[in-house]
Amino acid sequence: MKPIPLDTNGNKKDDTIGYYIDTPGNYRVVYQELDSDENGKSEIFVWHGLSSVNTPEQAEKQTIKVHEEEDTNGDGKIDLVRWLLPNEFIAIVQRDNDFDEYLETTNYYNSAKQIVRSEVDSDKDGKPDKIFWTTRAEVDTNRDGIPDKFTLGNNEAEIREKVNTGKDLKPLKQNESWILNPNLVPTNERPILNIQ
Repeated sequence: MKPIPLDTNGNKKDDTIGYYIDTPGNYRVVYQELDSDENGKSEIFVWHGLSSVNTPEQAEKQTIKVHEEEDTNGDGKIDLVRWLLPNEFIAIVQRDNDFDEYLETTNYYNSAKQIVRSEVDSDKDGKPDKIFWTTRAEVDTNRDGIPDKFTLGNNEAEIREKVNTGKDLKPLKQNESWILNPNLVPTNERPILNIQ
């Protein structure tokens, strides 16, 4: 791969490094690092792939973003990861909201580019213990990887309050769990990618 520094904002300082494959018939960017605040440290890291859809007049396959990582607070550590589909549709975003180097929150998007499910792994065991939809939440209170309580509400803020306080949590049967039975999830609350 060949690194090429670029000035993307026109101020005569290189703020981006693109890594390219430089072979005949296959010249394309594979990876980029962006230093948007020009402090000498990259904050955004972008991986590119090849589109599987091309028009007949395109000689080469089009490159598309597939994965982005970002240091949003400038501490040198990644705290935001985006997984992208073609046309830069965001499918999944992982966040480290408390900046402790663990991506505890995962947001799933629908084709309308809205978050339809949010999962929180508060004990850092690799399994979500709080799962939120717009008007429903499921909670794994005994941390065995299977939600055992649920609550309903009029909006996400209300259900988050109920989950955080433990108020109005009801027993949940496994066959009634949305996360265990994705076919129960209303169509408008289903993510593009349904990873569990």
